[in-house]
Amino acid sequence: DVASELSDVELGDARLNRRARRMLAALSGNPERSFPKIWTDDSDLEAAYRFFGNVDVEPKELLDAHATKSAKRAVAAGCRILCLHDTSELRIPLYFDELRRSNLGKKSSRQQGFDIHVGLLVADDAMATPLGTVAMQAFIGKDEVPDEQAAQFWRDRGGLYDNEMKRWRDGILDADEKLLGRTQPLVHVGDRELGRYNMLAWMMSIGDDFVVRAALDQLRAAIGKNRVTLPDALTSLPWAGTLEANLASRPANRSGKATKSHPSRRNRKATLSFRAGSVDLIRPSHKDSGETYNPMGDQLPDTLTVNVVEVLEQHPPAGEPAIHWILTTTLPVDTIQQQLDVVRCYRRRWIIEEFFRALKQGCKFERRQLDSAWGLLVALTLFLPVAWSLLLMQTAAAESPNAPWRQLFAQPVLTAIRRLAPHIKLGAASTVHDVYMAIAKLGGHLKRNGMPGWHTLIHGLSTLVSALKGMNSKSLFCDAINA
Repeated sequence: DVASELSDVELGDARLNRRARRMLAALSGNPERSFPKIWTDDSDLEAAYRFFGNVDVEPKELLDAHATKSAKRAVAAGCRILCLHDTSELRIPLYFDELRRSNLGKKSSRQQGFDIHVGLLVADDAMATPLGTVAMQAFIGKDEVPDEQAAQFWRDRGGLYDNEMKRWRDGILDADEKLLGRTQPLVHVGDRELGRYNMLAWMMSIGDDFVVRAALDQLRAAIGKNRVTLPDALTSLPWAGTLEANLASRPANRSGKATKSHPSRRNRKATLSFRAGSVDLIRPSHKDSGETYNPMGDQLPDTLTVNVVEVLEQHPPAGEPAIHWILTTTLPVDTIQQQLDVVRCYRRRWIIEEFFRALKQGCKFERRQLDSAWGLLVALTLFLPVAWSLLLMQTAAAESPNAPWRQLFAQPVLTAIRRLAPHIKLGAASTVHDVYMAIAKLGGHLKRNGMPGWHTLIHGLSTLVSALKGMNSKSLFCDAINA
């Protein structure tokens, strides 16, 4: 029951608390539908819009309720936890020139919006089980501020940074605070924007473990008295081995910024070589570092010793860019298994990218026609647990398709699928992948089309959720996940 994510929410009014849970239950059953199609009764629809616009409904309280549940699941998981960090743009189309939604940033001549920086918890187990959002900061860039009213709105919510690198610091600190009660290790995972000298040094200074892709244009290493690039510092190390990796395709029709940092490619299986060692990084000068944010101030060390794992596709197909990662980490890299462990941690970054797709494609968040930043933030914090629940199924099917279905789904799910589609054969020996594909089939997915997209999966899920309600069952997932 996704609505149980808000069982402990405190909005200062018991009626608002109940309304929040009912709103989340309705959204989770039909996440891609428009609000008028979710709440077909006029009075219910009006109540929903009033909730989104209510200044007493604080988005932070809704977020904290879900984040607390996420942290509890992490503690209960009993294994190492990965906290995946990343940022995504939310672009809201302007349907009419005169309709400008209040306090949103200007993304283009036809789009408003804001960005979100998310910390997503994942159990480092065989299923890479997503555990939920533990941190989220919405913000806009200073160059996107349309007027002083909007600037003040985002200042009041901590979403107008004097340096946007602070969002990484805030996300890491929020996650650390929520997980203070854990007994198992926590590893922060980030991409190149986090892989700068100042941020790596800061994470080490507060005792946080990390696996972060190096920002090669920002980092320099010391070899004797020479200052060299990070790739040059690793050239003397022998390659330790190879691994096979399935690479997902990337479309060419993306923004120029996205295409530059992540070039388009076809899906393929790649053979990746890897090697590892320890390097001494040199503190950059302001002139060549390209950054001004330094969370350590005068305490920033002149050198920093980190472990590094380099991953390289030495023979990419013709016309395809080679895979090349240099991963900085506090984890040990003495053995081949330890090096592969670091690579595996980083490769699970794809899960947060799919989380953003679940939010945008699965929940159609960018199409929500609310007229203010406040309403959109309230809606966003309701959709976060919905996107997490969608991600649970997809990740399990991708990471551990042969796991027994009981490790993810509740018993009533199989009963409901059998009633809806008796020709779908599911039984005690069925796997997570079998049930996942059965749900997609309820949405019209054809097996010959490969893995289902978000649209067919959610259509099938909506059908399933309606059937579960008819059976007086609220549980989609097993008790271990609902706990």
